Amino acid sequence: MLVCLLYGSALPWFLLSNLLPKPSLCLNSIAKRNVLLCASPTLLTQDPTTIIQTEREQPSIIMTILVGNAMTPHISIVTPMFNRASLIGRMIRSCLGQDFAAFELIIVDGASTDGSIAAVEQFDDPRIRLIRHAQNRGHCAARNTGVASAIAPWILFLDSDDELIEDALSIIAAKTHTVTEEIARLAFRYRLDNNSLSPEPWPSGTVFAYEQYIRWSDSVVLGDFSNCTRRDTFQLVPLSEDSLFESLYQLNFAHQFQTLVCAEVVAMVHSGAPNRMSTTVTGITSLPRAEYAAAFLSSVDSTLRQHGEALRAFAPNRWKSLSRTRITWALLSRNKTAAIKAAVSHLCSFPLSITALGMLMLGLFSPRAIIIGKRVKRFAATVRGVAG
Repeated sequence: MLVCLLYGSALPWFLLSNLLPKPSLCLNSIAKRNVLLCASPTLLTQDPTTIIQTEREQPSIIMTILVGNAMTPHISIVTPMFNRASLIGRMIRSCLGQDFAAFELIIVDGASTDGSIAAVEQFDDPRIRLIRHAQNRGHCAARNTGVASAIAPWILFLDSDDELIEDALSIIAAKTHTVTEEIARLAFRYRLDNNSLSPEPWPSGTVFAYEQYIRWSDSVVLGDFSNCTRRDTFQLVPLSEDSLFESLYQLNFAHQFQTLVCAEVVAMVHSGAPNRMSTTVTGITSLPRAEYAAAFLSSVDSTLRQHGEALRAFAPNRWKSLSRTRITWALLSRNKTAAIKAAVSHLCSFPLSITALGMLMLGLFSPRAIIIGKRVKRFAATVRGVAG
């Protein structure tokens, strides 16, 4: 097999495909069925079927060769994975079962300690690539690594415990061929395991720009889309690896690019995974580690600093919620000074906010009291729902 090593080459892909002969042999291992073209050395394990990414190291180009012809994928599916040995197979099978074949599946493992790696290696398909981080750097870092390794013009994020529905990639690919250059992302619907749909409410417009997205987000109940995004947008708006608050990326993206909202359902979301991260205060059921809460506090601060003026103008309910949430994350991070400052700032804007004042008093007494208070509030809401 001809293996080309290019360093920083700008040779167009259509010329490269003409130079490479079409492979006629079935390639059996992940290492053999990927030609790695990187600007810096990549650390390989003793097992040649896995690639370990060193910290901040990103390959410049990776080309996937499909059995029988030299085909460049049209869609790169990027999946972060951490300790999902019992679930990752379902996701992979949902991809391999698609009737649209021009895709690659890039799984980025965050130093899993269970059998996740072995579960992936059971699948012998040339479209699957596995990249391993030496440390668990979070799902945003994993997605950035996957995007940097991708070669398709469109990126589809799919979580390791979710799955594509039948014909999903055909639906997505068809849409990508009909949109104009001004559309940088396609936002499809999810079906949740309780059979409800996300997002809810459904946006009334068909194209999201910055103001339209913020206005819609002010009344959102379920805000998750299944997003298929142009790969080149990540050069200007990457996911922040220092942030656990993904909505900051969504706001940054909306500030720069337009999104076409599509009514089709393309993925099923499962909420029962044991280590699924909750990114909202209401989803916290136990006292988090201080550094975990501090990361969320930093994310909320960045969101309000970069987009606070627009949120206050177009999404006052969301702005108020973020302002109040900042108090909670400061208390949970055991940063009383930051909590008091956040509370003063919030109360200056909302002097009658009894909730914020009560939260501050509880948190100053003990961060654990906030968790207890939220459990009581959820229990009361459940009782009211049953009674109603």
